[in-house]
Amino acid sequence: MTSITTSAPSSLERNLHALGERNAAIIEAIRQAPRHAEIEFDGEADGRPLAKLNGRQLCSRRPEDEAARLIDPIDVREHGTFVFFGLGLGYHVERLARTIRDEGLIIIFEPDVQLLRTVLEEIDHSDWIRQSRVILVTDPQDQADLTTRLHGLDMFLGIGMEFINHPSSRARLDPVAGTFSRTLRDHVNGSRTMMMTTLIRSVDTVRNLLQNLDHYVGGAGILDLKDQLRGRPAVLVAAGPSLQKNIEQLAQPGVRDRCVIIAVQTTLKPLLNAGIKPHFVTALDYHEISKRFYEGITADDVRDVTLICDPKVNPVVIDAFPGPVRCAASGFLDQVLGPAAREMGSVAAGATVAHLSLYLARYFGCDPVIMIGQDLGFPDGLYYTSGTAIHDVWAPELNPFNTIEMMEWRRIAACRPNLFRKEDHRGRLIYSDAQMSAYLQHFERDFLQQERDGLRVIDATEGGVRKQHTTIMPLAEALEKFAQSPLPEIPLPDSTLQSDRLRQAEKQVDRVRREVLELREVCNKTVAQLNQML
Repeated sequence: MTSITTSAPSSLERNLHALGERNAAIIEAIRQAPRHAEIEFDGEADGRPLAKLNGRQLCSRRPEDEAARLIDPIDVREHGTFVFFGLGLGYHVERLARTIRDEGLIIIFEPDVQLLRTVLEEIDHSDWIRQSRVILVTDPQDQADLTTRLHGLDMFLGIGMEFINHPSSRARLDPVAGTFSRTLRDHVNGSRTMMMTTLIRSVDTVRNLLQNLDHYVGGAGILDLKDQLRGRPAVLVAAGPSLQKNIEQLAQPGVRDRCVIIAVQTTLKPLLNAGIKPHFVTALDYHEISKRFYEGITADDVRDVTLICDPKVNPVVIDAFPGPVRCAASGFLDQVLGPAAREMGSVAAGATVAHLSLYLARYFGCDPVIMIGQDLGFPDGLYYTSGTAIHDVWAPELNPFNTIEMMEWRRIAACRPNLFRKEDHRGRLIYSDAQMSAYLQHFERDFLQQERDGLRVIDATEGGVRKQHTTIMPLAEALEKFAQSPLPEIPLPDSTLQSDRLRQAEKQVDRVRREVLELREVCNKTVAQLNQML
């Protein structure tokens, strides 16, 4: 009988395994990197290996004292995120990690992948890494990758951040530390904007969801559309000013027959006025002003156009749209409905209606997605594409001394404290604002993940901010390259609400309402008793 022996994993593999899934791409880069030829290990101190890089110590010759000096003054109760500039040999990071364990977030910015390979190969840090939340960052300006790996960790960023500069790494990182700081700052600002928006709109969201319950229960979902357009190109139409550069190309004969057109509700009127019927219109805006996007539109205008809503959209949108309507799934409404819920077809929650368009295109199986009008900035000092509802609102105020362009610029300038300069698709400077920057982060996170999944995103906006992990291409070229064959028939939903499902849901909602009232009564009694006790 032959015995089989297996060798224990190396320090490198133990460390890489401990870093976990959030660091997957960097783990592979470290594994493939060669050892750093200029790092020399030379003895020990405090029972710890010491090393030099190009003759400079990677940590103090008294590593325990250095770690204590850097870490012990930090009040870990006042911060949720700890950002280290430079790994060194990792002893200072270890001291903090063993204190906070998984109750905080550690971000280590170390752009030298060969250094990471060499240190993690020589020193076993796997024990404290495994017990901590550690994010390794090597690229100082990859916003999309940073946003992807920090997804779901915003609560730690919101508590506060502490920055720790490692003395032995300072000179080496000085040229890129500022770039990484700005990248992290932009992420935090965007995260804060998204969080505040969600909180501010939470009451409106719940109210809208409940007011749309009849359409959600009795109307059509999107389940029957899943993967029905696999491999077909989708053009996602947004309302940025650059839409005027190429909107007419969608009106060319046969284009609608060869690519799926998904438009945000703001662009429906401009598209119809240009002779273009999108296959789908998307809506999730919470405010009743969205009704204006459908004023004057008749059932004949949208006979072959389906409105797909996130159920948290303001109910006036569904009531105002004269064509067929579908709703995507809502976890909240499904909980309310209980046994009366059904499979509707779900997509990820989007920050904007343009994100919803992207997720629907992928749900349909479309590839590539071709984005137009997605400026996420203010090219040429403009805010909207021509023909949108806001221009109708402004029309009475227009005269030779007060033009559309002047009114749009005043609207941009009113947000001056929140304006940022970014690069456009040609490398020129362009203004964007905090909210659009947050939307850009969300998009770039999605684009990165889709790129890793082998899916393509074409930025055919021909204006606006540059977007990571997309291919810049004029719309005419994208249509010629990808829109080659006819689309299959796209099913239209039944416009009649199903009365049997409505009756079943009515009974369930009445039961939930009674339970809520009982719970409120119990809570009120409990509060009264607690007040007496206190």
